[in-house]
Amino acid sequence: MAELQVIVNLVNFLSGFFKRHLFMNIMIKKEKTPFRLAFLLAVTGLLTLGSAFTTNAYAASCGTSGGLDTINVTFRDSDSDGCGGVFSGNDSLTAVNDSANNLLFGGTNWLYELKDDSPGAPGSGSASFLGLDWTLSAGSTGSWTLTIADPNPASLPVATDFLAVLKGSNSWAAYFFDNEVFNSTGTSAGTFNIVFANGGSNDPDLSHLTLYARQGDLPPTNPDTVPEPSIIWLIGIGLMSLTMVLSKQSKSALQA
Repeated sequence: MAELQVIVNLVNFLSGFFKRHLFMNIMIKKEKTPFRLAFLLAVTGLLTLGSAFTTNAYAASCGTSGGLDTINVTFRDSDSDGCGGVFSGNDSLTAVNDSANNLLFGGTNWLYELKDDSPGAPGSGSASFLGLDWTLSAGSTGSWTLTIADPNPASLPVATDFLAVLKGSNSWAAYFFDNEVFNSTGTSAGTFNIVFANGGSNDPDLSHLTLYARQGDLPPTNPDTVPEPSIIWLIGIGLMSLTMVLSKQSKSALQA
């Protein structure tokens, strides 16, 4: 990911920078306000940026139980962005919104439920939300579809986050899809694979597939006009100021 590489490069830069200036701790304590301010601007911006990206590392919850992986459920030819489980019992809006299950994925609560209780029976699950009619159908051979109809032409486009829950035997696991954008009506396809075992240590058949949804964020209509994040500017200003201060100190030391 490009953003992650930016963080890595900045960390490497600061690491080398500090190694070349072993007296940094003394300087932070003794130097005047401009130096301290420049230093704090750079480090604060870097830490804030790193925190922002690690908060969205949704896939980190995969693989902790039952061998879950983001490839287990796909939608529109893309793997899921994260997963959680395996949990016992039945899934529900209450269960996926339980903070103990860690399925909020950095956002607000899940609000809508769309369940296919009859795998292999086309069009067996339906619901309406965000001004659209949604129909979910899970096949018995690892495929599923989501169809939307727009009774109000003004409803599209919409963006939604999804949790696709696979229930088999007495267990279930959830797979996260971040900000799926729908610009037109029609049917989109996905795949699923249950990898967690039942009481007999076998992968169970699908009991049902459920989609839990919440409203997402539509991308800007003209991404080229989006300004650079303020955090990047904060880091840049801090590093530039820090470099100027140290440069002046180096020249003063040579002249002395």
